Amino acid sequence: MNDVGKGAKGLAKRAGYFGSGTIYAYLTYSTVKIISGAAEQSQNQKAQKTTATVLRWPAGKCIVGAGGLVLIGVGLWSGYRGIEKKFLNDWMTEKMSAAPQSWGSRAGVVGLLGWMVVFALIGVFLVKAAHDYNAREAIGLDGALQKLANHSYGSWLLGISAAGLFAYAVFCLFEARYRKV
Repeated sequence: MNDVGKGAKGLAKRAGYFGSGTIYAYLTYSTVKIISGAAEQSQNQKAQKTTATVLRWPAGKCIVGAGGLVLIGVGLWSGYRGIEKKFLNDWMTEKMSAAPQSWGSRAGVVGLLGWMVVFALIGVFLVKAAHDYNAREAIGLDGALQKLANHSYGSWLLGISAAGLFAYAVFCLFEARYRKV
Protein backbone atom coordinates (compact mmCIF):
# COMPACT_ATOMS: atom_id res chain seq x y z
CA MET A 1 0.00 0.00 0.00
CA ASN A 2 1.24 3.47 -0.85
CA ASP A 3 1.72 5.70 2.23
CA VAL A 4 2.23 8.89 0.21
CA GLY A 5 0.60 11.81 2.00
CA LYS A 6 0.27 10.04 5.33
CA GLY A 7 3.09 11.84 7.17
CA ALA A 8 3.03 15.27 8.78
CA LYS A 9 3.97 16.97 5.49
CA GLY A 10 1.24 15.16 3.56
CA LEU A 11 -1.38 15.90 6.22
CA ALA A 12 -0.35 19.58 6.23
CA LYS A 13 -0.77 19.75 2.45
CA ARG A 14 -4.17 18.09 2.69
CA ALA A 15 -5.21 20.58 5.38
CA GLY A 16 -4.11 23.37 3.04
CA TYR A 17 -6.28 22.01 0.24
CA PHE A 18 -9.19 21.69 2.66
CA GLY A 19 -8.62 25.33 3.69
CA SER A 20 -8.62 26.37 0.03
CA GLY A 21 -11.93 24.61 -0.45
CA THR A 22 -13.36 26.49 2.52
CA ILE A 23 -12.11 29.82 1.16
CA TYR A 24 -13.69 29.21 -2.23
CA ALA A 25 -16.94 28.20 -0.58
CA TYR A 26 -16.83 31.62 1.11
CA LEU A 27 -16.12 33.29 -2.25
CA THR A 28 -19.22 31.57 -3.61
CA TYR A 29 -21.15 33.10 -0.71
CA SER A 30 -19.66 36.51 -1.62
CA THR A 31 -20.84 36.05 -5.18
CA VAL A 32 -24.36 35.35 -3.95
CA LYS A 33 -24.15 38.56 -1.88
CA ILE A 34 -23.20 40.49 -5.02
CA ILE A 35 -26.14 39.00 -6.91
CA SER A 36 -28.49 40.03 -4.09
CA GLY A 37 -26.93 43.53 -3.90
CA ALA A 38 -25.69 43.15 -0.31
CA ALA A 39 -21.93 43.32 -0.96
CA GLU A 40 -19.55 46.15 -0.20
CA GLN A 41 -16.51 47.04 -2.29
CA SER A 42 -13.77 46.49 0.29
CA GLN A 43 -11.66 44.25 -1.98
CA ASN A 44 -11.82 46.86 -4.74
CA GLN A 45 -10.68 49.57 -2.35
CA LYS A 46 -7.75 47.42 -1.20
CA ALA A 47 -6.80 46.59 -4.80
CA GLN A 48 -6.97 50.25 -5.80
CA LYS A 49 -4.94 51.39 -2.80
CA THR A 50 -2.25 48.77 -3.42
CA THR A 51 -2.16 49.56 -7.15
CA ALA A 52 -1.86 53.29 -6.45
CA THR A 53 1.09 52.61 -4.13
CA VAL A 54 2.87 50.42 -6.66
CA LEU A 55 2.20 52.85 -9.52
CA ARG A 56 4.14 55.50 -7.57
CA TRP A 57 7.24 53.26 -7.41
CA PRO A 58 9.98 53.51 -10.01
CA ALA A 59 8.84 51.23 -12.83
CA GLY A 60 5.52 50.88 -11.00
CA LYS A 61 3.54 50.96 -14.22
CA CYS A 62 5.57 48.00 -15.53
CA ILE A 63 5.19 46.12 -12.24
CA VAL A 64 1.41 46.53 -12.20
CA GLY A 65 1.16 45.57 -15.88
CA ALA A 66 3.37 42.53 -15.34
CA GLY A 67 1.27 41.52 -12.35
CA GLY A 68 -1.84 41.72 -14.50
CA LEU A 69 -0.21 39.62 -17.22
CA VAL A 70 0.81 37.03 -14.62
CA LEU A 71 -2.79 36.84 -13.37
CA ILE A 72 -4.04 36.42 -16.93
CA GLY A 73 -1.46 33.66 -17.43
CA VAL A 74 -2.49 31.93 -14.19
CA GLY A 75 -6.10 32.10 -15.31
CA LEU A 76 -5.34 30.68 -18.75
CA TRP A 77 -3.17 27.93 -17.24
CA SER A 78 -6.00 27.01 -14.88
CA GLY A 79 -8.43 26.84 -17.79
CA TYR A 80 -6.02 24.63 -19.72
CA ARG A 81 -5.59 22.33 -16.70
CA GLY A 82 -9.37 22.09 -16.43
CA ILE A 83 -10.10 21.42 -20.09
CA GLU A 84 -7.30 18.87 -20.41
CA LYS A 85 -8.08 17.39 -16.96
CA LYS A 86 -4.37 17.64 -16.07
CA PHE A 87 -5.27 17.59 -12.37
CA LEU A 88 -6.19 13.90 -12.64
CA ASN A 89 -2.48 13.14 -13.10
CA ASP A 90 -1.95 14.40 -9.54
CA TRP A 91 -4.71 12.32 -7.98
CA MET A 92 -4.57 8.84 -6.52
CA THR A 93 -7.20 7.63 -8.98
CA GLU A 94 -6.42 4.01 -8.15
CA LYS A 95 -7.99 4.65 -4.72
CA MET A 96 -11.10 6.29 -6.16
CA SER A 97 -14.27 4.51 -7.10
CA ALA A 98 -16.05 5.57 -10.30
CA ALA A 99 -18.50 8.04 -8.67
CA PRO A 100 -15.94 10.20 -6.82
CA GLN A 101 -13.66 10.18 -9.86
CA SER A 102 -16.51 11.28 -12.10
CA TRP A 103 -17.78 14.02 -9.76
CA GLY A 104 -14.27 15.17 -8.88
CA SER A 105 -13.40 15.40 -12.55
CA ARG A 106 -16.52 17.46 -13.29
CA ALA A 107 -15.87 19.76 -10.33
CA GLY A 108 -12.27 20.19 -11.49
CA VAL A 109 -13.20 21.17 -15.04
CA VAL A 110 -15.96 23.61 -14.05
CA GLY A 111 -14.00 24.96 -11.08
CA LEU A 112 -10.79 25.59 -12.99
CA LEU A 113 -12.73 27.28 -15.80
CA GLY A 114 -14.47 29.50 -13.24
CA TRP A 115 -11.07 30.27 -11.68
CA MET A 116 -9.78 31.16 -15.15
CA VAL A 117 -12.55 33.69 -15.79
CA VAL A 118 -12.15 35.47 -12.46
CA PHE A 119 -8.34 35.64 -12.54
CA ALA A 120 -8.24 36.70 -16.17
CA LEU A 121 -10.73 39.51 -15.46
CA ILE A 122 -8.69 40.77 -12.52
CA GLY A 123 -5.55 40.58 -14.67
CA VAL A 124 -7.13 42.46 -17.56
CA PHE A 125 -8.17 45.31 -15.28
CA LEU A 126 -4.69 45.47 -13.73
CA VAL A 127 -3.16 45.74 -17.19
CA LYS A 128 -5.69 48.46 -17.99
CA ALA A 129 -4.80 50.27 -14.75
CA ALA A 130 -1.11 50.17 -15.69
CA HIS A 131 -1.78 51.30 -19.25
CA ASP A 132 -4.02 54.19 -18.20
CA TYR A 133 -1.87 54.95 -15.12
CA ASN A 134 -5.12 54.92 -13.15
CA ALA A 135 -5.30 52.88 -9.94
CA ARG A 136 -9.10 53.11 -9.97
CA GLU A 137 -9.11 50.63 -12.85
CA ALA A 138 -7.76 47.92 -10.52
CA ILE A 139 -10.34 45.56 -9.07
CA GLY A 140 -10.48 42.76 -6.57
CA LEU A 141 -12.46 39.54 -6.77
CA ASP A 142 -15.71 41.25 -5.90
CA GLY A 143 -14.97 43.91 -8.54
CA ALA A 144 -14.46 41.26 -11.20
CA LEU A 145 -17.78 39.71 -10.27
CA GLN A 146 -19.47 43.12 -10.24
CA LYS A 147 -18.11 43.80 -13.74
CA LEU A 148 -19.87 40.63 -14.85
CA ALA A 149 -23.07 41.68 -13.08
CA ASN A 150 -23.11 45.09 -14.82
CA HIS A 151 -23.37 43.60 -18.31
CA SER A 152 -26.55 42.56 -20.04
CA TYR A 153 -27.20 39.01 -18.89
CA GLY A 154 -25.08 39.95 -15.86
CA SER A 155 -27.13 37.87 -13.44
CA TRP A 156 -26.62 34.84 -15.64
CA LEU A 157 -22.89 35.47 -15.97
CA LEU A 158 -22.59 36.01 -12.24
CA GLY A 159 -24.58 32.86 -11.53
CA ILE A 160 -22.27 30.87 -13.81
CA SER A 161 -19.26 32.39 -12.06
CA ALA A 162 -20.74 31.50 -8.66
CA ALA A 163 -21.25 27.93 -9.87
CA GLY A 164 -17.63 27.90 -11.08
CA LEU A 165 -16.32 29.14 -7.73
CA PHE A 166 -18.48 26.62 -5.89
CA ALA A 167 -17.19 23.88 -8.18
CA TYR A 168 -13.65 25.07 -7.42
CA ALA A 169 -14.40 24.75 -3.70
CA VAL A 170 -15.60 21.19 -4.27
CA PHE A 171 -12.54 20.53 -6.45
CA CYS A 172 -10.27 21.70 -3.59
CA LEU A 173 -11.98 19.23 -1.27
CA PHE A 174 -11.24 16.45 -3.78
CA GLU A 175 -7.66 17.74 -3.94
CA ALA A 176 -7.46 17.53 -0.14
CA ARG A 177 -8.59 13.91 -0.19
CA TYR A 178 -7.08 12.42 -3.34
CA ARG A 179 -4.04 14.48 -4.36
CA LYS A 180 -0.69 12.70 -4.36
CA VAL A 181 1.46 14.58 -1.86
